[in-house]
Amino acid sequence: MMTTRKRKLLGHHEGLGCVLNLAGDYDYLSKGYYLSQEAEADGLCVHPTCEEILDAYVTPLLLEKASLAGLRVAKHY
Repeated sequence: MMTTRKRKLLGHHEGLGCVLNLAGDYDYLSKGYYLSQEAEADGLCVHPTCEEILDAYVTPLLLEKASLAGLRVAKHY
């Protein structure tokens, strides 16, 4: 169960019907990463998810996901 202090780092997104992790630092094993992990364990729909956090640090995955979302990205191989 999340404490009140941790809940202050979560915002609610009406349109998506989920919570947003507002910790700001999403490095692996950081406070932001663990906040998303705990929210997922509590059964909440949270963004970024742990998977999204980890994928952001693998450049080819990040670029491919950005491209699929319609964003312009630099060429890579």
